[in-house]
Amino acid sequence: MNMPLFSATLKRWGPKGGLAVLDQGFFSGSNFILNILLARWLDASEYGAYSITFALFLFVTGIHNSLILEPMAVLGPANHGNHRSEYLLNQFALHLAVTLFAGLLLALVGGLLFATSRASSVIGQSILGLGLFLPMIMLIWLVRRIFYVIQNPAGSLFSSAVYVIFLLGGSWLIHDRVTEPPLYYWFGILGIAGLISGLIPLLLWRSLLTNTPHNPKFVSMEVFSEHWTFGKWVMIATVFNFIATQIQIFAVATILSLDAAGAWRAAQNFILPMMQIITAIVTLALPSMASNFGRGELEWLKRKGLMVTILLFLLSVIYTSILVVFASPINRLFYVDKFVFTISLISMIGLVTILAAAESGFALILRTMQRPTYYLIYTVAMSISGLIFCPWLVWHLGLLGAGISQVVVGLTSLSVNAYLYKTWFHSMNIKEI
Repeated sequence: MNMPLFSATLKRWGPKGGLAVLDQGFFSGSNFILNILLARWLDASEYGAYSITFALFLFVTGIHNSLILEPMAVLGPANHGNHRSEYLLNQFALHLAVTLFAGLLLALVGGLLFATSRASSVIGQSILGLGLFLPMIMLIWLVRRIFYVIQNPAGSLFSSAVYVIFLLGGSWLIHDRVTEPPLYYWFGILGIAGLISGLIPLLLWRSLLTNTPHNPKFVSMEVFSEHWTFGKWVMIATVFNFIATQIQIFAVATILSLDAAGAWRAAQNFILPMMQIITAIVTLALPSMASNFGRGELEWLKRKGLMVTILLFLLSVIYTSILVVFASPINRLFYVDKFVFTISLISMIGLVTILAAAESGFALILRTMQRPTYYLIYTVAMSISGLIFCPWLVWHLGLLGAGISQVVVGLTSLSVNAYLYKTWFHSMNIKEI
């Protein structure tokens, strides 16, 4: 490796990487704290219902990501650098179309469950709340990604800081003033925080959208078509990814109980900080690496992927080691022994972060190659492994089986990403810098 080049790259991206990690820490940290607080405040079955709804929310975020965020991060820098503001305006139109439609469907499902099934009423009110506030909740996701696309993580950091204030402040106010609030209250707080923290940065960074043509097309069918051409494969892959990564909580709720689903979600909270650090670094690196690919700088692409992998792998090993060593005191600190987890389960869950870090460089390079079928190939493999192993493992080993199932899915993903990288990237002619 060219060490001066490596040093120059690290010097250039170090500050931005630090801002990205801090930003992700604010944004994901606030959601992490809210999950911890709800695990303490709600009874086990209510937290289980919230967890099921949150899994559905992750599915919707996957659709939102496949049709808007992922194409924007890959296609925006490569294809729309000369008319960026008009292009970004179109992302808001796409956001409204996707979230309003998904929100309406969720609200209808939640309302029917709440009205027709007493046994499912607690889940119904939770899904209803998610549907009603979905466009507001997701606005912050769009705005933060826009700042990353234009390589301005400081703007995203500001947005996340505002989000922290309104999310945690509003949640504490509800808990303090309302006795046994229904579950949809918490999604209302998420919506208000998402709306305010999305709008304020846009007002302060108006230059993002002001240097548009005199008659900008707020709704451009060309942009919609481009996103659909790229994103339809990612959207199909989202379905399989949802099966692979969320089958555990549905299996636990079905085979064990709603209380056990709440306990599983509580265990998952332990690894959220590290997973979000991985997301932050990957999100920051993707637009830059997409530009490298667009210019044919494949050697640069390879080196950046290696740097990301080494950094995240070391961080995840350190994080998991701390988590395993201090599992008992951390559990008491978070949940006051409301949930008790074995070291074996914590170890299995921690291993998931190490596998995710190990595949990060492969996945980043493959994502920049603009082969949408990539998403379909690796998520189908993940979902098959999840469907084969998860129900059987949960049936026989309970929560530990769910943890082992996650590791199996992670190993499958790493193997497929490594194979596709070797097959696709190495078949290209590398342009030396």
